[in-house]
Amino acid sequence: SAPYNQLTSLLSKSNAQQKGDILLPLAGLYGSFSSLLAATLFADATAPLMVVCSSNSFERYENDLEALLPKGSLCNSADELSHTIEALATKRRSLLLSLFDDLDVPLCSPSEVESRMFHLTLDATIGYDALKHFLTANGFEQRDFVEDEGEFSLRGSIIDVYPFGAAEPLRIELFGDAITSLRLFDSNSQLSGKNLQQATLTANFTTPNSPITLLDYLAPETVVLVDDVAELIAQSDGKELLERLCHFRCFSS
Repeated sequence: SAPYNQLTSLLSKSNAQQKGDILLPLAGLYGSFSSLLAATLFADATAPLMVVCSSNSFERYENDLEALLPKGSLCNSADELSHTIEALATKRRSLLLSLFDDLDVPLCSPSEVESRMFHLTLDATIGYDALKHFLTANGFEQRDFVEDEGEFSLRGSIIDVYPFGAAEPLRIELFGDAITSLRLFDSNSQLSGKNLQQATLTANFTTPNSPITLLDYLAPETVVLVDDVAELIAQSDGKELLERLCHFRCFSS
């Protein structure tokens, strides 16, 4: 449609080409129309895309976008912060969904992210001692049974780990220093589940008193949809957050 083409044309211009930071207001986006617009932009554009909203509309966006986007494309920073940071750091194409409050969470520097991840691949040689060192050095706590994020257990050649920000824990079986089995498991029943070919253990990316936030991980060309600007501004630091968001290609519904 003509309005959509006009929007994409405006968003295609970098902020360096614009006279100052701007917020493009859109009218007529009610209910799930804003979710549909975000999904369409994600499909049509190559630039990273972020949706920022209040808790009142977060669940609607989450449900809509899970249904509209290809599987695995949505990163929810409210519930899966570590997964989101991993996607941003590795530049994996994703649509980032965030609450206003997520923008204030103090994080480690982007340059530290790789040291807080441990990549696993089936049949790869990783080093039993190297894996244990990663876990202890990054604040994971050893337990008899893994039940919560940030815990791990050792049972001979089997290492159970619940990565920070993960939906389910991992069970890693080794023969010497090589991975022979990589599976998800249920933290309640402790029964093994889906087999995996690869996975990434993520440590805690939050860092108390750090000036770094999620916005420092965004590429300059990121397109940002701000839902309910009035509610954002009503927050104690809302005006400052909106000003920072407008450094990107920002529009509001």
